[in-house]
Amino acid sequence: MDGATYYIGGNRALYHHHLTTQIYVTKIDVFSNKFLANREIKGVQLYFHRIRPKKLGLGKELVVFPASKLWFADKERTVLDLLVYPKLFGQYDGGAKMFSYAIEKVDVNLVCKYTLEFEPVSVCQRLGALLDWLDIKPTLYKELLDKVQKSEVVSFFISDSEETGKFNKKWGIIINVELKEKLEMQWR
Repeated sequence: MDGATYYIGGNRALYHHHLTTQIYVTKIDVFSNKFLANREIKGVQLYFHRIRPKKLGLGKELVVFPASKLWFADKERTVLDLLVYPKLFGQYDGGAKMFSYAIEKVDVNLVCKYTLEFEPVSVCQRLGALLDWLDIKPTLYKELLDKVQKSEVVSFFISDSEETGKFNKKWGIIINVELKEKLEMQWR
C-alpha cells in the first residue's frame, strides 16, 4: 500500500510514540481509504478500518525500519484517535483516561487543528469537555468552542452507552462517564 492510502494507528501507534508502555505486537490497526479484509500475517492480526480519503492527508509520518518503511499516525493523530475510536484502544470510558495521560506529551494545538478540520462536532465536544476537565486552554480553544456552539448537536461522551449523565451546557454534551483523576502511570 502506498502512503496516500493508509496509516498505522491504534495501540501500535501509541506504543511507537511512547504514549504507553504496553507492547502491542499481535494486533495492528490500519486506517485506509480502501475496503480491505482483515488478515493474519505471521501471527499478527491486521485490522483494516475504512476512513474518508481527506482524513489521510494530515497527521501521519513515515517511519523507516531496517526492512521497510511504514506510515504511522503522528502523536497528535494518535491522541485524537483515542476520542474518535476509543474501543480500538480498549477504552470504555470514551478514551478519557488514556487521553489524560497522552495529551501532556503532544502538541495540543495540533490535536485541536486536526479536530477542527476533520472531525464531526461530537468529537469537538468530547475534546472540549476533556480540555476543561484537565484545565488545558490551547490557543485554538475558542475556535473549538465556536464550532460547537454554532451547532445544535447534542451528543453523549460515550455514544453507544445506555448510561445517562450530566449535561455540559458549554460543550453541548452529556457526560455519561465518570471523569475522576487523570490516568496514573501504572495504568498506561
